[in-house]
Amino acid sequence: MRGGSCLGAAGLLTAVAPWPVRAAGSGSPDVIVINANVYTVDDSMPQAQAFAIKDGRFMVVGTTADIKALAGSQTQSLDAQGMTVFPGFIDCHNHAPGTRLLNDVIVGNPYEVEFVTIDGIIDKLKARASTTPPGAWVEGQFFDDTKVKDGRELNVHDLDKVSLDHPVVVNHRGAHSSFYNSKALQLAGITKNTPSQASGTYDKGPDGELNGRVTDLARSVFAKVGQRPGLTPEQSDAGAKVVVLGQTVTERLFGANSDPTGQTVRIQNVSGEIQLPGFFEFAVCRKAAVSASPAGRFRP
Repeated sequence: MRGGSCLGAAGLLTAVAPWPVRAAGSGSPDVIVINANVYTVDDSMPQAQAFAIKDGRFMVVGTTADIKALAGSQTQSLDAQGMTVFPGFIDCHNHAPGTRLLNDVIVGNPYEVEFVTIDGIIDKLKARASTTPPGAWVEGQFFDDTKVKDGRELNVHDLDKVSLDHPVVVNHRGAHSSFYNSKALQLAGITKNTPSQASGTYDKGPDGELNGRVTDLARSVFAKVGQRPGLTPEQSDAGAKVVVLGQTVTERLFGANSDPTGQTVRIQNVSGEIQLPGFFEFAVCRKAAVSASPAGRFRP
């Protein structure tokens, strides 16, 4: 085994030993991976040397000799050369809880490729501002600068068009940057002379003026200013149900008795319906252990 070498994820396994073939299917596999240290996350057979895949599913898990014997003339063979193979990780971290998905303004679609415009984002935020008391935050979520027809990021001037009476923020889908309007910067006491921090920056344009983009922990000052409307008990309950729905969807698509079909789930946001194909990233923080069962299914 190569210490620390991995195929798919980092990790080390103990020395290999022969394992029986399990979950044999019919026909030749499309792909086989041999000479590997496979961590199966299956208590009945925690380790293996090789596996076969057919139609996107685990067909057989076993020894290198057993798996090589299954290869047909069209089978692709991948020699892992002693590397460690880990299962995939599903929903392994969160970028937004259900309450935000349901109650904030969703300015971009992080689940499907959908291009938007700056003007469209402004219009959505304006609609929210029209029903929000002055001085209270207007928040947008899931901005993606790679999915904007205008070919640029938001800036302070865009968000000033939303409102000069409300602090306005739009959070990037990557969760490491946010965009603020002049009111928000004013309330937080941020000026062009405010120094950036080692843990985050107050970005400026070519003219040396603040452009509204703030990164990472430099955003913490905004948590102390402005009014943030609280959630009603009904809104909190609805957000919690989204998390439960996420677990159900993940288990349905990757469970022992179902196929990963990529079916679309629809939930209702205050700004309209959102379509989520398959599972969605905020839904549940869990590791889906992929292993072979007698039916050849993916099993969490």
